[in-house]
Amino acid sequence: MQKIQIGQVAIAGFKALFGQFGAAVRIGWLPLVLVAGSQTVAILLIGNAAIEAAHETGVFDIKDQGQKFAMMKSIGIDLLIDYAWLGVVVFIVTVAAYVMLTSNWLRHLLRGDEPAGRIATVGFGAREIKTLFAGLVLVVLMIGFGLAGAAFAWFSNNQFVFVPMFLLLFVLNIIVYFIVLRLSLVLPMVALDQGIGWGTAWRMSRGNIWRLFWAFFLASLLVNVVFMVVQIPFAMIGGAVSLTSPEGILSGVAIQMAGYAVTYVIGFIVVLGSLAEAYRQLDGPGSMVREDTLAVFDG
Repeated sequence: MQKIQIGQVAIAGFKALFGQFGAAVRIGWLPLVLVAGSQTVAILLIGNAAIEAAHETGVFDIKDQGQKFAMMKSIGIDLLIDYAWLGVVVFIVTVAAYVMLTSNWLRHLLRGDEPAGRIATVGFGAREIKTLFAGLVLVVLMIGFGLAGAAFAWFSNNQFVFVPMFLLLFVLNIIVYFIVLRLSLVLPMVALDQGIGWGTAWRMSRGNIWRLFWAFFLASLLVNVVFMVVQIPFAMIGGAVSLTSPEGILSGVAIQMAGYAVTYVIGFIVVLGSLAEAYRQLDGPGSMVREDTLAVFDG
């Protein structure tokens, strides 16, 4: 049985990012622009509408803090309803961007599809649709159990029932996490046009669940460190802009949100690199999972 190398998988994402930085930029810049651009536009539109509504209703001139808070809350609810369509658009654009990034970056790392000569990798075809479906299944598994636990905590009033059920839900969430971790190997399979083989992904990860856990745990720690470092200049610039004027607060928030988008996309690229390396080791020579895919790793 093939055993993955925890350290190699944990740092593989960073090695892929910096070792193939040009390809990462060509594959990742468009998804980054879509994510950061859509979120920034949404913040500016809603923020400007909120400022205009506050001026029109005289919220800034109200001295009573309770009344001011109530009016601002009312404005916020109205804007939430009026701009619900914008939230849907941002969600769709963001999901599409991450799906394209997942499909193209994994395919490049595992098959060597080189985007050289192209300024961007664009397209949303059958491979991306399968990636979207597989990703949604994994996300629904995680979110479903999380919402179930939150709902139980919200509605439960009996501590004698709550405590054991909370512990049970905690254990179930850990089990679901392990399941999702094992099934996530289906994403590289989709990127290599091997279809959505849940059973193959499950068999491939047999005997490696704890190795996968620790590999991605370490990778996540490293990603969080990078997240904090990259976020610092955006936070400093955004904070400085926010101090210039009341309207500058909106621009400052937009700059900080753009920083979040950059760091999330970089972190996502790194995690995908670790996933590709885990798949490479588990589906490589000696794994005895799918001999017909071994040609992928020739050379």
